[in-house]
Amino acid sequence: MIKKTTLKIALYHLIGVLSFILFELVVLFFHETHAYLWEYAIFYGIDILFFYISAYLFIQIIKKQKIKIDFRFAGYSLLWVLLFTFIDMLFTYIQYSSRGMVMKKMDIAENLTKLFCRFFYFYLLAYGFWAAKSLVRRERENRDKDVALLIAENEKSRFEIALLRSQIMPHLMLNTLSGVHSLVMSSNPKAAVLVELLIDNLRVSLKGSDPDQVTTLGEELQLVKNIVRLYEQLGKPNCKLDIALAPEMLKIEFPVNLISTLVENVFKHGDLHDPELPAVIDISHEGLLLMVSICNKYRAIVNDEKMGIGIDNIRRRLNIQFNGRYDLRIEKNKNTYNTHLNIKLLL
Repeated sequence: MIKKTTLKIALYHLIGVLSFILFELVVLFFHETHAYLWEYAIFYGIDILFFYISAYLFIQIIKKQKIKIDFRFAGYSLLWVLLFTFIDMLFTYIQYSSRGMVMKKMDIAENLTKLFCRFFYFYLLAYGFWAAKSLVRRERENRDKDVALLIAENEKSRFEIALLRSQIMPHLMLNTLSGVHSLVMSSNPKAAVLVELLIDNLRVSLKGSDPDQVTTLGEELQLVKNIVRLYEQLGKPNCKLDIALAPEMLKIEFPVNLISTLVENVFKHGDLHDPELPAVIDISHEGLLLMVSICNKYRAIVNDEKMGIGIDNIRRRLNIQFNGRYDLRIEKNKNTYNTHLNIKLLL
């Protein structure tokens, strides 16, 4: 569908062309020039065609070649004007011949001079039209960029405010849990251990959510240990955790809540009541290749429960932070889920 703006621009062009033809007809009327209508149509058609081809095609092509306004540009422009001058001169010669008239050398020189000046004038008009059109387009683009920049700055401000608000709530929770820990430490040591583990996990997670702070693989593994210990306190001890990493590996920068989310899913969705099929979590490395292997018995899904909460989040984060340097496979066997995550770390 043609836009209203396009139709309006086309209408402006049509009015301009008709005004130009009307002006030329008035000039010819006062000069008492007699010619056929088809001759006028071809004569003005060549002028109008030259103007629009110059403005919309020729000048744009040479500008796309990054040709500056110099002798090279002047040379191309001169050749372009001469081309149409000779085309119109050819039409004039045909016009003379159709009337049985012979053009004299003086007439040829005079007509060439007039046509060259005419086309040079139209070329200047076309260049001015192109320059004005380009200026308007550039101003519109700059305005759109300014608007987009303003919107981006507003969105950034809103994001920063939301981030600051999101950081306040965990701090309040930390303070609250610290108070709860102090209250239950003497009367209920088991509950105090749980609260202590929650405080530790929340503190590390809060650090990981701050873009200005860096977390390490050691902190992520501490989260894993805390989760295993927390669920042991809650009556799910049927889990074997084996971490075999060199000390220097623990200092490598690593996002938190990545491996720990996989481990948390084991306790939330797995069956840890079968002593013959305990959950096994093995974390090791070969050079800078971090290898995580998790095997756990799965239980039946009830009440439309969704499996693998957080898996989609993990995949997106892996794509962003380890794009092309990781491999995540989750396989379902007869009784167990087997998760394998390999990540190529960088020092």
